[in-house]
Amino acid sequence: MRARAGPVSPIDAERLFLPLARHDCIALAVSGGADSTALLFLMQRWSSARAGHPRLCVLSVDHGLRSGSAAEAGSVVDLAGRLGLEGKLLCWHGEKPVTGIQEAARQARLALLADAARGFGATSIALGHTADDQAETLVMRLARGSGLDGLAAMAPVTTFDGLLLVRPLLGITHHRLTATLEAAGLSWFEDPSNSNMNFERVRVRRLLGTLADAGLEASALVRSARRLGRVREALEAACDEAAARLMVMHPEGLIEVESAGFERLPEELRIRLLDRAVTIAGGLAGDRPRLSAIEALADWLGSGEGRARTLAGARIVRRKNALLIGREPGRLPLHPVPLDAGGMVWDGRFLIRRAGGSRSSVGMLEIVPGKALGDQVLGLDDGGARMPRFVTDARPVVVADGAPLGFAGGADQGIEAAFVAAAPNGALKCA
Repeated sequence: MRARAGPVSPIDAERLFLPLARHDCIALAVSGGADSTALLFLMQRWSSARAGHPRLCVLSVDHGLRSGSAAEAGSVVDLAGRLGLEGKLLCWHGEKPVTGIQEAARQARLALLADAARGFGATSIALGHTADDQAETLVMRLARGSGLDGLAAMAPVTTFDGLLLVRPLLGITHHRLTATLEAAGLSWFEDPSNSNMNFERVRVRRLLGTLADAGLEASALVRSARRLGRVREALEAACDEAAARLMVMHPEGLIEVESAGFERLPEELRIRLLDRAVTIAGGLAGDRPRLSAIEALADWLGSGEGRARTLAGARIVRRKNALLIGREPGRLPLHPVPLDAGGMVWDGRFLIRRAGGSRSSVGMLEIVPGKALGDQVLGLDDGGARMPRFVTDARPVVVADGAPLGFAGGADQGIEAAFVAAAPNGALKCA
């Protein structure tokens, strides 16, 4: 970004970090680069100046992708110690992919950070993304033809695996952060990948310099992303309200959407509601469906042609007064899965656990989808709620010594089962 400003002051930091003051413990993700090192310095200074300040812990991941990464991560932990903070070095072990390495590293890093943060008792992880990163993300997504959610770029607060991911520096430029470190006499590492033109983000970073010369400042892109983020929040709130009115999640794993009310919704809300239902119903079948695929599904529903379709592990069936959306049975693995003593989330859709009862003494219990039983599944007690066959085939069945005891959660099993829905923020809710 072209705007020049001095170091981040304590007054600036108080404004940036005040929303984090309610947390008892915050994990800081620090790579050793300028942005995350500045995050470490600024948050330590802010926290130590506050009475009853949040406890901070510093986490640094050695991704093992280049020589020197271990030393850099170790230096971060050493710096944390000099500043009076707890630090931990994390390592990404195992085989690394040949393609998509940056995304794979990001996912591995998040998983390592989340596990370590919980170990420290942290409820949130602070990340060092800056205004420059935000502008780059918007341009990259614009190049892909992203919808509004993508163009809103990175949100200040998201969730991952039950933890909050916070980005308090999204409105601060990289230049201000380096100025902050220089004023404090602190050094940082330069990642060689930041100049590798094989990476899309590096190419976009160069492009932003050209755009700035032509009058399109990155600060304007950041401002647009922030405004689009407000619109995204409003649309999600409207989608929540529409879901509460029109969508019923049956405990058997069926999502039912009232057709008349759905058809009266604005197109954007129809697409968002479909995306939510398909993502929930698809379980562990695969990644979240692409926006273009959801748009095509909405067009198909509007055309009135055909009775059923599948998408991203979900089956969508058109009925006279409702849309029925459930798991696509053909995508479910049929092998039995042992029921863990502590419970389990089966197929990303059902929370299953032992709860005592007359059959709770049975030792080895396994879970299979109804489809694994063939037509035998039709003879299982359905509790009086007759479901479409595709829903029945995708329901979890409890098996002991190869013999089915019934659908999980049925009477006399000592097993509880609840249909869980992955909410947009990553939390689990029971139907």
